[in-house]
Amino acid sequence: MNLKRKHHFVSQFYLKSWYNNVEKIIVWDGDKTFPSLTKSIAYEKDLYKLTPLTSYQISFFEEHLRQMSLDDTSTYNYVIRNILVIHNGFNFLDTIENNYSEEIFDLKKKFSFNFLEDKFAVEEAEFSKVIKKIILKPKSKISLNDYYALVHFFVFQLFKTPRKINRFLDVNQQSSIFKGLDFTQPELRSYTLLFIQCLSERAHTSLISRLYSIKIYNNISDTNFITSDDPCFNQKFDENEFYVQLPISPKVMIELAANPYEEKYINSMTAYFNFHKKEADNVILTEPLVTFHELEQTEVIELNKKIFENKDRFVYAQTTSDIESIS
Repeated sequence: MNLKRKHHFVSQFYLKSWYNNVEKIIVWDGDKTFPSLTKSIAYEKDLYKLTPLTSYQISFFEEHLRQMSLDDTSTYNYVIRNILVIHNGFNFLDTIENNYSEEIFDLKKKFSFNFLEDKFAVEEAEFSKVIKKIILKPKSKISLNDYYALVHFFVFQLFKTPRKINRFLDVNQQSSIFKGLDFTQPELRSYTLLFIQCLSERAHTSLISRLYSIKIYNNISDTNFITSDDPCFNQKFDENEFYVQLPISPKVMIELAANPYEEKYINSMTAYFNFHKKEADNVILTEPLVTFHELEQTEVIELNKKIFENKDRFVYAQTTSDIESIS
């Protein structure tokens, strides 16, 4: 049975952009640097494991989504609802004496460990296409589908690290609405993971509906971008805005920020994009939605400092000197 227990919270395809000439990435653990393969870093065992919820917890979850207006998300309707049906199926089997054949037991185990990891792998395959295109040619033509994928990637990476998941889990543990529901810790974690999937879709669609602009920066300095084990973070959270700068290689960075345009312009462009959604690969975006820029050393170092300060535990780079210049 192929159980996937090494759950990578920073995409391997993303980290491989920092490989050096011997196909290793340099890791700093707060004390020392060492080379590594991407498969050996930025993962946590069983991070996305889904422990089945009880029937009552499932009903509560569905009501919670309705109250938060998240029950209309496609993630809920086409993914999460099916998960909950399967959970209820496992609950039914639990009531039957001698209920588990070895095949059913293996299926339940495989579903718990593999489902979210497999879902993320499918999404990463789509993100990697546009990310690799931009790295190879920073001034590539960006289609409407590329734009959708890039915005999705920002949100995808923003929500999937252990630190972000644990913040949501802490909120749920302290919330009075969960009192008396007899959640075990694994059940509450599973509940939280499913809720995050719906919430991240809402964040993704909200950013697209408001036509957040993307800036692609080519690093023309001798200093490389670094990255970390929590590389995507809102730099203007305290200002109640959403602003992210995310290096995607040592020499390329992408930025997602609110655009300054009037509601009328945003609505007209949104209507145009929705009309041409079926031809989204052929709709090429230009200014002001997608723009191209260059960065000098001072600006690169400034962003590297932000990434370093926001790390959870580890910093990743292409060379040891890139880390030494910051640490």
